[in-house]
Order: sequence, then structure tokens, then C-alpha cells
Amino acid sequence: MTKEQYIAAISKQRKIQAELNNIYIWSHLAVLSLGEIENNKDLLKEISSFPVPSKSPFKVVNRKIDSIIDNLTKARTTEFYKAMMVYVVSIIEPVLLEIVRLTLLYDKRRIKTKPKGSDCKLEYDTIIDCDNYDEVMNVIISKHIDVLSYSKPKDQLDYIEKLLSIEIGEDIWGKWVEIKATRDLIVHNKSVINEVYLDKVGELARGEYGKEIIVDEDYYKKLIIISKSLIGIIVSKITKKVKTE
Repeated sequence: MTKEQYIAAISKQRKIQAELNNIYIWSHLAVLSLGEIENNKDLLKEISSFPVPSKSPFKVVNRKIDSIIDNLTKARTTEFYKAMMVYVVSIIEPVLLEIVRLTLLYDKRRIKTKPKGSDCKLEYDTIIDCDNYDEVMNVIISKHIDVLSYSKPKDQLDYIEKLLSIEIGEDIWGKWVEIKATRDLIVHNKSVINEVYLDKVGELARGEYGKEIIVDEDYYKKLIIISKSLIGIIVSKITKKVKTE
């Protein structure tokens, strides 16, 4: 990979920023639509009997109007944002790992920089099964990325900054770590703050142990801003550095 190809490939990762803008637009419109449904008496009556997926064909559930309104209110103020948060984090993480992969492909000497906990030892069979040098390198790079994806947040930051020879900054990274920790609470702990979350985020904790983590419209907006900023900072610093080399 040439310098020009590397810069182009890294710069291409900025496309996620436009994608995040699009995601925010349609998700915001979806929330507005839920609110409009709440105030549409005719539509509420229509959906009081609603077909739902089931092993039984043509299953329909019946709901009282007040129950439907409560459900819609909960969806548009909290539950929808939780679902969107999980989705947004899931598309940002691969971008960060792709930047690492591209950097290792561009300068394979940087493979010597290992994520904490990676021994990168290859079995003889693995090496023999590779047809050429590049395939061996790809296997090692994949191992690096696998280890990195499960590393502690501080270890991830240390590795990425060392590998890319840039300073991301603990402020923006700390906010990203808090976002991921919140995502983990939603997915693994019914949105309830636990010791794992508190240990990960430290002073950035957004609540006390045992309390439900708040994920609302304001937090969702911060998620979009921080995600775009993080990618923007990394891409800008890499391209600026490489162009001057």
C-alpha cells in the first residue's frame, strides 16, 4: 500500500460522519412520528388490535388506548434511544478497528507494536496453510485486532496512540469509553449501573450503583457528536502526520 493509498483509505473512514448525520435525521423523524401517533385518536383506535409475530398464524394482541399511549411514550423518550445507541456504537467500533488494520497493512513494521495481552504466536499449521508472506501478515494483524477489541479501554488508547503515533486525548476517549460502558449496561445488565461500569468510567459515571442509567434524547445527541468527533480527530491527525513524513 502506497502512502497515497493509505491516506485515501484512512480519509474514507470519515464517511461514517455523514452516515451518523443520516442516522440522526431518520431516527429523529421516527421519534416525532411516535409522538404524532400518541395524539391521533383515530389511529390509536386502529392499532388497539395489532398483528404481531408469532408461531400461531394471524396472532393479534389487543391493547387499551391508555396502554398504547404509555408504550409509545416510553418508546420515544427512552427505549428507542437505547436501541439506537447500541446500533451506533456497533458501527463505530469497526471503523476504529479498520483504521488499525489499514495502518498495519501500510507499515507492517508496526506489527511489532502489540496490544497488551497479545503474544502473536502462530502455530506451525497456521503458517504452513498460508500461501505467502502477505497471508501470514494478515493472520497476525487479525490476531492483533481480536485482542484489541477485548482489551481494557486504557490499554486500547495506549495501543492506538502508540501504533498511530498520534495523541487522541483522554477527554474524548474517556467520553467514548463511557458511551461503550453504557451500551454494555443496556445489553448485559438491563440498563442498571453496576461495579463494572463504575470501574470503567471513574469520574465520568452518570449515576450511582444500582440506579438505571439515563439514555434520553440529550444523551443520544451527545453520542452522535462524540462519535463524529472521535473519528474526525483520529483521521485528521493521521493524514496530517503521514503527509509530512
